[in-house]
Amino acid sequence: MPLTLLRQDDAITHIALSGQLDSEGVAQVEAEFHRIVTERHQPAVVELSDVEFIMSAGLNMLTRAAADLKHHGAKLVLLSPPPLVRKAIHNVALDKLTPLAETLEEARGILSA
Repeated sequence: MPLTLLRQDDAITHIALSGQLDSEGVAQVEAEFHRIVTERHQPAVVELSDVEFIMSAGLNMLTRAAADLKHHGAKLVLLSPPPLVRKAIHNVALDKLTPLAETLEEARGILSA
């Protein structure tokens, strides 16, 4: 489960996850994900277009990040989840806590609103 840092500055953190967000995949990236995304308390975009599969461990990691950022007055946007990942996000109502966007421009617009 690779995690790729695409952008990190004073305005936004943008990362991409790929592979499987199951227990094993989350174990591989959770500490780095937390350090990069949640510890900064800055708006963040998490790109999911290359995530093949997501289970409760992955959904929990994203939920905790969204809740933590919200607590600190920042937003998390999930970018381009594939259909199966989008369905899982919807099934646990994560899309009620954090918005989904199809394009980076849309995600940036959500973060700046």
